[in-house]
Amino acid sequence: MVGSLPLVHLSVLRPLVSDLRARGIDPEVVLEASGLTLSAVSDDNAKMHVIVIHQFLEIAAKFAEDPTFAATAGLRLDTSGWSFLSAAEERANSLGDFLTGYVSGANQVNSSVAAYLEVRDALAVFGERRRFKPSVKPAQNDGYMIALAISILRRAIGRRLEPKQVTLIMSDTKVVPRELDDFQLLKGDWMGSRVSFPSEWLSYPVESPSFDEEMQRAASAKKPEIDFLEGFRGLLLQNVDKQKLNSRTAADLVAMPVRKLARRLGVLGTDISSELGRAKMLYSKEQLQSTDRSIEEVSAAIGYTDPANFSRAFRRETGLSPTSYRKTVNSK
Repeated sequence: MVGSLPLVHLSVLRPLVSDLRARGIDPEVVLEASGLTLSAVSDDNAKMHVIVIHQFLEIAAKFAEDPTFAATAGLRLDTSGWSFLSAAEERANSLGDFLTGYVSGANQVNSSVAAYLEVRDALAVFGERRRFKPSVKPAQNDGYMIALAISILRRAIGRRLEPKQVTLIMSDTKVVPRELDDFQLLKGDWMGSRVSFPSEWLSYPVESPSFDEEMQRAASAKKPEIDFLEGFRGLLLQNVDKQKLNSRTAADLVAMPVRKLARRLGVLGTDISSELGRAKMLYSKEQLQSTDRSIEEVSAAIGYTDPANFSRAFRRETGLSPTSYRKTVNSK
């Protein structure tokens, strides 16, 4: 997918968006500060100039007040937006197969760099070369890619990974979390990051469980959080027309600080504002379907002072105006 512009699929930002939510930070605010939107990141076909990606990562690190923000996210190996990664593992019999599959997939979604795997006698080098000189220091981007590479190595060869035999090269070593202190760190230039390790590791068979199996285990571990979310949603629906709901009053319903609630919701890929919007839309749909209350009454009940604003929000959610929705559901 090499073109005249260094473009990247915005879907690759999804793990970072999830990490912002888990930290209690509204990702929409960070995206807007970078000239992006949540809907664009959710679009599998949306692309953007790589400089915008670099800017987003740097801004996100500032919002998180954590210089290791991107690298920490990379170590989690969240595969949302990186479907080619699970496909590479599924077809791999060895670490070499895994990395070769990754390189092929990565070069299909990012024209700003050339991902590569090279064997230089006793050393294998896995990394990416930029096709242009960036105007913004790509420190967070390099940190994320380095951490992602380590996550892949850990996933594929498990305990056979020996940190002292691995060298990490990136534009700024200060973005690396302490979890990687046992690896050798070297400062490189702005033109790409890379990881070198013994080439004999490429023949190691892939020993980790499949992504599907890990996802099932993760889902099981998250059941208490899922139960909490369902209970929280029920409370919002019960109170959406009884008081002015905002982040603080929503947190009061479950007797916890706003930031703690944001972190719990972030684990499940949602946030307070999204849940408030969901509750308001569910309530308004039920009212429009089962009562004869006016549009003005329904909008006022969920906190809209201007019915026109409610109508616009309702249309964005359903594709229909409140009046058209009422006619449609009541004609069935």
